[in-house]
Parts: sequence; structure tokens; C-alpha cells
Amino acid sequence: MRGVDGDRRGCSAEAQALLGRRVGMFGGEMYAGYRCLPAQQCMAFDDSVSAEQAASCFVNPMTALGFWKRGILRARRR
Repeated sequence: MRGVDGDRRGCSAEAQALLGRRVGMFGGEMYAGYRCLPAQQCMAFDDSVSAEQAASCFVNPMTALGFWKRGILRARRR
């Protein structure tokens, strides 16, 4: 398939392997209705994982990391 700017998108073996699968994505600007990302920024899940769980696979670990880093920085200030 052709991308908007004329380059080829969705043609790699990695992208083809994700077609029709439930995926979680890593990247910015995720509040869009449609997002085109490299296949390497997608993580496939099986059907036992809900769409909501897949969508939050990146947010929850990054939130925990943020809290951890903030705690380290505050501890160093004391």
C-alpha cells in the first residue's frame, strides 16, 4: 500500500505479521483516531488480552518509571 507521501508502508514482513492482530503501540501522539507507526513500535497480543489492556501496555510501565525516577531525584535533594 502507498503512504500519503508516496513511500511504501506496510510492506515489510514485520508489518505483514501484525495484520489482523491486536497490538499495543509505543510512540507519541497516540490520541489520534489513526496512527501509522513502524512495525517495531507495535507489540502483538493474543486474544486473551483486551483492547484496553493492550492500549495501556506502554503507559503503566512508563508511569511507574516516572514515579521511581521522581522518588530518586527527591531523595538526592535531601
